[in-house]
Amino acid sequence: MILKKIPIFVNINIYVFFNKENMENKEKGELSRVPQYLSFDNTVLQRAYQSDSILLRDIIVYILNKKQKNLFEEYSFSLTEFCREMGYEKTNLQRTKPEFMNVTQRNKNILPVVDNHVFDGIFEHALYRGLKENIIISRKGEKDIEFRSYRVIEELRVEYDRETKKDVKRVYTIKLAKELLENLFKEYFLIDYLDYKSIKASKVSLIGSYRNFYIFMAQMIAVSQKGKDDNYTYIVSVDKLTEVLSLNSEESPRKKKQDIKSILDKLKDIVENTKFNYEFVKNGDRYAYWVEFSFSEGVKNYFNEKSKAIFFKKLWTECEIIFLREVEKINVGSRATGEYIKTKEYRLKFIEWFLSSDMIKDKENLFKRIYYQVYGVHYLKSDISFDDLPC
Repeated sequence: MILKKIPIFVNINIYVFFNKENMENKEKGELSRVPQYLSFDNTVLQRAYQSDSILLRDIIVYILNKKQKNLFEEYSFSLTEFCREMGYEKTNLQRTKPEFMNVTQRNKNILPVVDNHVFDGIFEHALYRGLKENIIISRKGEKDIEFRSYRVIEELRVEYDRETKKDVKRVYTIKLAKELLENLFKEYFLIDYLDYKSIKASKVSLIGSYRNFYIFMAQMIAVSQKGKDDNYTYIVSVDKLTEVLSLNSEESPRKKKQDIKSILDKLKDIVENTKFNYEFVKNGDRYAYWVEFSFSEGVKNYFNEKSKAIFFKKLWTECEIIFLREVEKINVGSRATGEYIKTKEYRLKFIEWFLSSDMIKDKENLFKRIYYQVYGVHYLKSDISFDDLPC
């Protein structure tokens, strides 16, 4: 353990204990936020997009990671950049989907075409479905259940290389749904982005299954962090893991256990910052058809943003005050305002403004002021970067 004295807020000095292992992990890792419902409801994308859900989930994780680093600007990327980062072969994602390969004049209406832009490639067809079709998420209360529906992609811009005189697709700018972007600040789990994208396999379907489990594991870590006992564990049924990993549910329990063990052993060798242990347990049943997961204190500490979470919460709150006063022109403290900010109309309008370059100077000044409040030192760079935020 290292004892270090650092200033927090204006006239307060606090002694903070830093775990050496945790500090080293944060230097080589990269925490990223994902919507909680991707972990709680691991089939939410699959129900809507079937096989395209694998690519769409990776697109969501990829863009949320980039947006978290630069909240106030759009992010554009090429297919080459996406494939290099997420572990895909570019030529595979450019290929025409099998169902569109032998289209004739007679059945050409099955082609997804918008304003002469044909979305028949594997990558672009996933984007097309994200634009066109809704997911349905649910929220259970004590006496009811609420369902919400929205498209995961709100807007897509494709830029071409006009110098070649061909419509060669070059750069994509994707605007995710505001409901998704809100999960950068509320109802999110943390994953290690480097671990996530390092998970690869021989088939895209296997990559999807393994990464689906990795996001599912995010809730295990979050729950483990709240356990009063340092040795707190998380127990999952074999049947649930069969679903998460897209295994054959008709197989015998013994075969399911064998397949699950094989996959978990592979993942243990792949991940660097999300080390976990597991064992099959009875959990009160006759047979050991449950899996008990455990995480070291180093891992649980690593998945704790601490100061960074405080920073984002303060930034969100302070920006809301600016938005209400300067944009909406309403009294912040009134009862009517309190009711208004609970509405979906307000929430979506605020997220649109918050994640834009509108009033960027005010937002930059606020960034620097909150940085000093949270970390106790002045932010000295001329251009702000959310990559500079310590955990």
